[in-house]
Amino acid sequence: MDRFFEGRWHIFFLFLIIFFWGFLRFYKVSTIANFAYDQARDTDKIRQIIQEKKITLLGPSTSISTGRTGYSTTYFGPIYYYLLIPFLWLAKFDPVGPIMFTAFLGILSIFLLYLIVERLTKDKRASLVASFLYAISPAVIEYSRFIWNTNFIPFFALLLFISLLNFKKDGSKNWSFASGFLCGVLTQLHFYTYFLTLFAIIFVLFLGRKKKPVMSLVVYSFGFILGIFPMIVFDLRHNFLNSRSIFFNLFHLSDYSNESFGFSLNNLVAVVNGIIVDFIGVKKSVLKLILIMLVGSGTMLFLLDKKAKKRGGIIIFLLFWGLLSSSIFSRQGGVEKRFLLPLSPFIFIFLGLVFSQLSKKRITLILSAVLGGILVFFIFRNAIKKNFITQPVSLGYCRENASLIIKEAKREEQTGVKINIANLADLDRRATCFRYFVNLTDLNILGLEHYPDADILYVIDKKYGWDGIVNNTDTWEVYSFQPKVLLKVLDGTDGVKIYKIGKRKNG
Repeated sequence: MDRFFEGRWHIFFLFLIIFFWGFLRFYKVSTIANFAYDQARDTDKIRQIIQEKKITLLGPSTSISTGRTGYSTTYFGPIYYYLLIPFLWLAKFDPVGPIMFTAFLGILSIFLLYLIVERLTKDKRASLVASFLYAISPAVIEYSRFIWNTNFIPFFALLLFISLLNFKKDGSKNWSFASGFLCGVLTQLHFYTYFLTLFAIIFVLFLGRKKKPVMSLVVYSFGFILGIFPMIVFDLRHNFLNSRSIFFNLFHLSDYSNESFGFSLNNLVAVVNGIIVDFIGVKKSVLKLILIMLVGSGTMLFLLDKKAKKRGGIIIFLLFWGLLSSSIFSRQGGVEKRFLLPLSPFIFIFLGLVFSQLSKKRITLILSAVLGGILVFFIFRNAIKKNFITQPVSLGYCRENASLIIKEAKREEQTGVKINIANLADLDRRATCFRYFVNLTDLNILGLEHYPDADILYVIDKKYGWDGIVNNTDTWEVYSFQPKVLLKVLDGTDGVKIYKIGKRKNG
């Protein structure tokens, strides 16, 4: 038994990491997971594909163009929708199905990262450390506990890197094709993955096997075309509308919004700070200093080790290229952490390389273990405090309040009564997350443009009160429903009041 465990101890600890942090990724996702506007909108789109057979060639709209540039909305690809179809269907249209699939991909990403670090370092301890740090990363946990098109990026980025490593090993056109296809999938998920696509092209031409690099690039290109095929079909059918929108927004973004393209040192500092604070999870200045000392020492040892540099130098190049590429877009002078998701797994692969060097000598191993243990304690605490609390617009919150509306509407439903829902509890005035659950029933709910036509309007509210609703002139969804008469007030969850409003009869 001891001999069996001696050769497989790393498998045991990897299983512990995956099991424990997998459990936490699934912890209460059916109630506390985020289910705000974007998540409800996308889930309803998937529902329409399944129930109403509304096949789409485009995915979610990008935030940089929605209603702000005056040209056209730019869209991502639809792969995100189609990946989630089986899981929404298996969950009987409960959004928890796609959320659990997202969490599962997060767990698989831990395993893939372990394989990559072990392959680059031949060091199982370094692989476990990198996997553990990735597993407890606050931002990595956060983005694996709700659905969003960006949340699948780390998994596919790791698959891409494995494909490139395999291509380097044997030069197979199959791996070149797979790399191109995965770059296409990543492009569908978010355009911010462009630096991975460019990196893959450089890799295929110059860093992989030198045999027939041009032919390998051609095969890669066919894979990429297949990966973005739905977007190509849409543009061919609509005079390249989405492509023209992309380029328009790229060159005119700052004219219409507080966002801008272009590298700046301030952006680079913001990216590095975001990596340290959000992804590694170190916030206090003294802890940042400890981290910089450990990483700096390990990097120097790595660069002095010719064998290690030959195996893992590609990560240094990718990390440097990713940092520069992630510094070209800013919003209000900052870089949003979700835009660092394409880079995030490679940060932890790099930390694995660093630890591999620090662990080669007893004194540096002991020092890094002590200082690293201190860092891990605070990272763990930050991850627990931040990610395992109920989100402001959670799945449970939306489901429970929507069920009150459904129950009330069904109880007093009359033939021909037209119902609609408005929301004053947050900025989603058209109550998208509540509307999703109502759409699953046979209630006759009006569309988003027909608020004046409703006979009964349910208003979800936290702070306005009845007087605020009656005198509201800022929210068309409420203001357009005239004249108002209060029929009933329902006590919802989390401080919500649901006002059932009818129209005053003449005379």
